[in-house]
Amino acid sequence: STSTSTSTSTSTSTSTSTGAPQALSCLDASGSRVDWWFALKHPEGDNYSYLDSESSGDSEGEEVREGLASAVEGPLAKTLRQLYGSSPFSPPSRLPWHVLWSDQPPFREEEIKKDEELEEKEPFVHFAHSKGGLGIESGNSNGSGDGSGSGGFFLSHSAPRFPDAATDKSYTGLHTQQQRFSQHFFCVSLGSKGMEELARHLASSFRPRAFSVRLPRQEEGRRSQKTFEFAAAFAAGTVPLSQTSSAEVETAGGRRLLLLATAGAGGRGKKDAAPLWDSVVAAAAAAAAPSSSSSSSSSSSSLPPLP
Repeated sequence: STSTSTSTSTSTSTSTSTGAPQALSCLDASGSRVDWWFALKHPEGDNYSYLDSESSGDSEGEEVREGLASAVEGPLAKTLRQLYGSSPFSPPSRLPWHVLWSDQPPFREEEIKKDEELEEKEPFVHFAHSKGGLGIESGNSNGSGDGSGSGGFFLSHSAPRFPDAATDKSYTGLHTQQQRFSQHFFCVSLGSKGMEELARHLASSFRPRAFSVRLPRQEEGRRSQKTFEFAAAFAAGTVPLSQTSSAEVETAGGRRLLLLATAGAGGRGKKDAAPLWDSVVAAAAAAAAPSSSSSSSSSSSSLPPLP
């Protein structure tokens, strides 16, 4: 069982690009590149509140929009469609490098029923309670370049059975059953160094239940070799997990992204996991606080244990 937490601090944002196919990145509703975006889907439908790196810094920057479930329009569709072929018949060899994972994978209905029955008998405690995706750039937009690597994007979300596997389907948006409850979606654009550090952190933080993976063969001399090695180890769950872990990576626009995680020892579940808030978040906040004893004490007292 795993918990994760992320935060960002402000700096410059990425610029938009037009014309030739752009590198994998978080895209806003217009298809323009942004350093990050956050969408909170409202319950019973697909209206959502939205903020991104181009929004103003006050509360007026939050926008309420319609249509997050669309298979074509909106920041979620624009971003994820980069990982899918132009049609359901696009060969997997033409898809970008990626890893999609979910503790509730997008199986067909009969597979979901079997999956739920199996989970009742033997809960999947060895898989993290995590849903997300990595889109890794490799020189050009279709994943068949030289693998020089130029970053990509990281998406963390909470929607069950979402999205469909990029390796065998086209992007179909949020389905009806995924629109009932509130869900969150957080996307961050990364440069090559940031993507490597993120993949390194993920590999030792938790075991994903990966359901759609396309990564290149391991080749010596590839500039982004380490990124793909970490991504492959993460997808396969081959790296020993750290009880608690943290990493700071730089986004494509120069922001600091702080990643914090806890993992159950040996995949035995919650009883072996260090509490995320007490062991990781509060400690990270205290470490970032001013060094004076009064400031440190004030900071610590503002972070009580969660019930």
